[in-house]
Amino acid sequence: MKYISISLIILSASCNGQHEKNQKMNRQIKEKISSFNIFNDGGMNINFEKFIIDNKERIRSEVNKYGYKVPATTTFYDKIKFYYNWDIKDYTNVIVLENDMFPVVVIKDYNLIYIENADGKEIDGQLISYYNKFIFYDDKPSLTWLKLRHPYLLDDLVFVYGFTENNDILKFVFSRSNFESKSVLIELLFQNHESKLKLREKMVKKLREIKFNNEISTDYGVVVGGDVYSTFSDLIQEIRKKTNEFQKSDYQIAFLLNEIILSGITGIVDEDLDENPNYIKVLKDNNYYGFARLKNYLEDEYSNSFSDKSKYKINDPDGYTNLRKEKNTSSEILQKINTGSEVQVFDNSGDWWLIQTKEGKKGYVYKTKIKED
Repeated sequence: MKYISISLIILSASCNGQHEKNQKMNRQIKEKISSFNIFNDGGMNINFEKFIIDNKERIRSEVNKYGYKVPATTTFYDKIKFYYNWDIKDYTNVIVLENDMFPVVVIKDYNLIYIENADGKEIDGQLISYYNKFIFYDDKPSLTWLKLRHPYLLDDLVFVYGFTENNDILKFVFSRSNFESKSVLIELLFQNHESKLKLREKMVKKLREIKFNNEISTDYGVVVGGDVYSTFSDLIQEIRKKTNEFQKSDYQIAFLLNEIILSGITGIVDEDLDENPNYIKVLKDNNYYGFARLKNYLEDEYSNSFSDKSKYKINDPDGYTNLRKEKNTSSEILQKINTGSEVQVFDNSGDWWLIQTKEGKKGYVYKTKIKED
């Protein structure tokens, strides 16, 4: 009986050991590996997983010099979800969050984010410490330090990861951005989702809230943010040309048209709908996708817009004419308008005509520089 008991104990221990081994194997199978862990930089592959394994202790030692306190695991996971929209619970120890020039590398073993210095310093303990303090402890001095020393990391938070939850950060990043550039707007307002570009609707709303204090045009003669929202026309043209690359392209176009109308730049909307009359039926069939201002404009204003009346174009032998703020040649120049550009005429009663360009600029042009089609 004694030997049987011992045998049973050994068998039980063996089974338990095999069970734990199987559990570990199953856990490893279930764990995900980020597709960005091997990063291609100018033709050279960088294996961040190997780099972190080889330098873990050195990274922790450098960070400890600056008094960094490791956050609780729950806080660590929650903050990564909050800032980067990544749930890392089921991932392996090393997770590269994005294929970016300055990737965020999560080290689960240490509850730490590794980040590289743009100056080429591989393991910068001060930078890593301050960045982690900002992310996990909302440390304001660390945020100020990042703004001064490494602002590109805050740019990435907004442009790459689509972060919208901190107006102070958004205001800082927006102040550094050229929103008259189509490529900048595409990078900011769209994200890759299931191999297609998806519109970041909340980012569009934050752009209006922070840059223009949520102001919208109260009538179609007053333009809000013309330089920015006129560029939305370029985004619409991009979507129309590459429909298969954008998610829910018809909806996205409606969203952007609605934003343009909210800004009072009706000339762009008229031009787009004139060139794409079939899209009006798409809008009507989908109840304008719920965009009230877009619906009101098409049903109440568009049929009476200048696109249905006589069209006016700039006709200047110099190749362009000046749009001026007041009715005289010494007045401030608001825009140079190329010959052949279509304009909307509001008042043609005198020598100086009140017009609006398709970019939404409103001002005066001398009557001889305009011809009626």
